[in-house]
Amino acid sequence: MDYIEERLRQVKQIGWYIYVSLLFRVRGQLSKDEKAKGFIHNEFTNHMLKYIDDNNDSIPKILMKWKSIESDTYAQLVDQMNYFLYYKLNNRLDEIKKEIDQFDPDAYDLVFEMFYAIITDSKEAYRLTMEYFKQIPDDDFFVIYEWPVFKLVRAKEGYIEYFKHRIENFGNSIESDIIDK
Repeated sequence: MDYIEERLRQVKQIGWYIYVSLLFRVRGQLSKDEKAKGFIHNEFTNHMLKYIDDNNDSIPKILMKWKSIESDTYAQLVDQMNYFLYYKLNNRLDEIKKEIDQFDPDAYDLVFEMFYAIITDSKEAYRLTMEYFKQIPDDDFFVIYEWPVFKLVRAKEGYIEYFKHRIENFGNSIESDIIDK
């Protein structure tokens, strides 16, 4: 059975490399079209996030390769955070401890501070998460709630109550805005 599982793992890795090499090729042909490059990066990220907890070693390698060719700082940070998240979700964060320790989240937007705090189990994670979600309108809440990083906290005390409240009261602020007008 181990032989078959190892071969399946290798096929998955090869599949990822083929997929990404095709994306890189298309991206290379769009050398001047930054919007299209951003679209391709987003498509890759959305697809990859579905499999981030699959413990497939090609994923972090691809993320770092993508980060190295990406010119957009925000996209580079997204790749960096997803790289950290891969190791956290697969219980391998100790493998990149030096990289984690060298990253300074305070130099970036609140979303990256929050992301880093959740991944590193910081005492600040809950406060940063609440601060971040306060600025998120209902329309965007469910999309952000589904981010894989929140798998790490959805079942934790405090978060459970907040997410439950936010979900149960979805749309109430919209209704009150309409009624008030």
